[in-house]
Amino acid sequence: MNCFWSYSQTNHHSYGESSKDSVLVPMSYIRLANEKLIELKYIKKEIALKDSIIYLNNAKYDALDVEVAELQNKLDDANKINDNLNKSLSSYRNKYKFSSGCAAVAVATTIFLILFK
Repeated sequence: MNCFWSYSQTNHHSYGESSKDSVLVPMSYIRLANEKLIELKYIKKEIALKDSIIYLNNAKYDALDVEVAELQNKLDDANKINDNLNKSLSSYRNKYKFSSGCAAVAVATTIFLILFK
């Protein structure tokens, strides 16, 4: 027989009577219920695994965000230093141009004075 008798030995006090309930359940339903329970067990494990993967990815992205922020701060500092060096270099170039201009005028004046004396 492909059925399973399920007995309930509970007392029902609705009318003060004691009764026994029984239900005839086909074996195919029991097998289907077992399959669904087993499937649920594996789905729960799969969900837990996916949740742990998501947690690890979030932790990785949080760490990367911190690292990106630190690198951005270092880049900003390097850009400030570079701007200061460019300003200093520009100042030295202007001084060099002025000095070379003065030297050229001095040489030209010396030659002029030597030739027309």
